[in-house]
Parts: sequence; structure tokens; C-alpha cells
Amino acid sequence: MNNLNAVGHKHIIGHKELTDHKSPLRFDPDFVYISAVDNKGLPLKDKLAAGEKVLRGTVLGTRPDFSIPVISSVSGTIKEVKKLFNSTLGRPTDFFVIENDKKYEAVDRPLLKDDISKEEFISAVQNAGLVGMGGAGFPTYLKYKTNKKISYLIVNAVECEPYLTTDYKALQERLNSVIVGMEKIVKTFGLDKAYLCFKKSKKDLIEPVKKALQGHDKLELHLVPDVYPAGYERTLVKFVLKKTYNVLPIEVGAVVNNVETIAQIGDLFIGTENLGFRTYTFSGDALKNNNNVICPVGTLIGEIIKFLGGYNTEDDVMIVIGGPMTGKAARSEEIALMNNNSGITVFNIKKLEHEYKPVACWHCGKCIEVCPSSLQPVLIRMALGREDYKSADKLGIMSCVSCGSCSAICPSHIDLAQDFAKGKLITKIKVGTKK
Repeated sequence: MNNLNAVGHKHIIGHKELTDHKSPLRFDPDFVYISAVDNKGLPLKDKLAAGEKVLRGTVLGTRPDFSIPVISSVSGTIKEVKKLFNSTLGRPTDFFVIENDKKYEAVDRPLLKDDISKEEFISAVQNAGLVGMGGAGFPTYLKYKTNKKISYLIVNAVECEPYLTTDYKALQERLNSVIVGMEKIVKTFGLDKAYLCFKKSKKDLIEPVKKALQGHDKLELHLVPDVYPAGYERTLVKFVLKKTYNVLPIEVGAVVNNVETIAQIGDLFIGTENLGFRTYTFSGDALKNNNNVICPVGTLIGEIIKFLGGYNTEDDVMIVIGGPMTGKAARSEEIALMNNNSGITVFNIKKLEHEYKPVACWHCGKCIEVCPSSLQPVLIRMALGREDYKSADKLGIMSCVSCGSCSAICPSHIDLAQDFAKGKLITKIKVGTKK
């Protein structure tokens, strides 16, 4: 199944107005909870013990999966290591519990020099523990540690997921760090061009960004249509470079980074007070107050919901880690925010059940029209319904990127994306596909 040719072309209601006009709020928790395992569930190497004092930026241990450090987001004391639900792994794992002294004293981290080698850049990014902040959390240094020629940097600030506005706020609040990060990468790797991408609908950002880019000949603003999923990596590369690839963007000479990640790279050169912090959007129809919140990584979801005034309903609510299109439902409020989380959306379950009660499929084909991977969701669902996993595999279920476009467009309110997420797991087991 060819998943290279389609691009997103469906506008969806974003609900960005709930938070995009508000100044972010600052929250200082009494405790933070930092994962003590890697993304495979393996314990960190050289892990610190309970009772040890830490500073903001102290290495708590090293991830064995990608050899990157896990750092403390606050200064204080490690009180214990306890089990907490891990939103990345979907099960309880060990977490450091760090009491925040709220002084936020930081480790001494020398700034990077203007003229550094590729190897020095890669080492610095690795030692800083930087990971992608747009969702996947892939270690940033690995994108640059390649034998292939990097010609283009694409900075993704498209943020097409409904409700979330953290990338928008990054361009408002941290534009200088973004520009510095882009410029240093261009210089270090000898790039042909670096593109800063966001939607045409963000009209208030266009002139400030154009002004900031003046004098930077190889940095360019690239506006994309207000469609979903324009921020999906494969779609964005096609919008910008008019090229397609098989597995990774480096095949067409490109590296794609989230705008927050680039801001953190810029901070390595110019210094920052943001070490250990990031901005998270809290939005949805079940919250009393919607806003972006700046807080240390490892803050519990429930504490910020309480800080924002709690819920506006006594009905049951659904807490989603991320946005409604690609996010995952949280089991409870006692889940720690991680580096790669962009925000939390909260919905009234009774309202969802009333407005989105599923009915029988009409076989209208709208899901086929919007699929960015050129799949035929209606046929895949039929194959899954009769437990024909070989046919589902042949129809390309493993190429589904879980963007949620099919679920959003379905007039029958069938949650195809959820069906496919389960179907992919079963297909992998039954058919033995390695994708």
C-alpha cells in the first residue's frame, strides 16, 4: 500500500481560541515525578538514590535504550522511588519523587561556542538529554548523527491537533531561542535552507516572525494550509520540499524538529531560565479554566487541573494526554507530565456520548478521501470485523499513522482510529508483520 502520495486536506475546528489569547500561567509544584526507566521499561543506569540532593539539570540516571541522561527539573531532594502510571508505556513503572525546594538552583552548564563541529554539537545535544517535544520523544541527537547529507531543517510549529497551543506560545514567548537554534544548525551542518513552518491562519505571528528572520539568509518562513494533518511529518515534508520518502525524512536530506526542541537547542548557546520547564496546554469543555501552564516536567496532571479551578461539571470526565485526534486517555489524574507531552484535554463524557453516538457505517468513503496514508479505512474495518487480519495487513493497516482523520470525518461517528490501534496490535501478533 502506497502511503507516500496523499497529503492532509481537511480543515477541522481547532478550538484554539480557548487558550491562544491568554498569557501562560506559572505553577510551582511541591513535588515532581521523573521516570526512572527508559521507553522500553528498563531501569536507568547509574541511578541516584533516595535522600540525595539535586539541582535543576542534575543527571538522575542514563537511559539504556538511547544513552541519554534523564535530568531533574527542579532543585531539592529525592524522597523516594515509587510506582506511578507511565503514560508512554501504558503501565506503572518506577518514578523518582523529588521534593521541590522552589529555589530552582541549576547546574553550571557552559554555553556552547558559536563555532563548533558537528561532533561537538551532537555530543552537546545528547548530553543535554534533549528529546523531540512534539509527541514521539525521539532523542534529538540521533537525527543529526547520520552519514547522510543534511540539506534542510524543517521546524514544525504547525500544531494541527485541536485545542493545543503550546507551539503557538513558543513562537510568541521564545522566538529568539528558536531563531538562534535554527541559525546554529544551519551553520554547523552547512544546510542549504531552514524552514520555520506554521499555519497561514496564525496571521498575528507572520510579521513578527518575518522581522525576526531578517538578515538570516538561509532561514525562511513557510506557511502551510490550515488543514489536518498538516503537522504530520510526512505531510509537512511534502508541503515544504515537494518530496516524498519511504521511512525517514533524511532520505530527502531533511531533518524535522518540533519548534520547542529547536528553542531548547538555541538555549544551549545563549542560556536559559527554562531548563527543566516546558509549556503545557490544558483545555477542553470540562475544565473551568482553559490556559497554557508553564511548570517543571514531572508535575502531576491533577495538580494543574486543581490549580486551574477544577472541572465545570459533576459528570464523569475523560482526561486525554495530548489532543482528541491522536491523544491517549489517562487512567487517573495521578500521571506525571513528560517532556514529549504538549498538553492535556478534558471532556465531559456524557456530552461526548450524546453528540457522538455511533451508528452503522454508510460506506460513504469519506474516510478514504482524508487518509494521509492513502489507505481505505472502510475496507480495513470490514476486514477487522470478520477477524481477517491477513486482509487487514494487505490493505495496509500497519501503515496507519493514528492521526484520527477518519474518525473525525465519519458521519456515523465510528471511532475508526481506535479500532485500528487495537487491530494493529492483533495483526502484528497474528500475521507476524515487523512494521
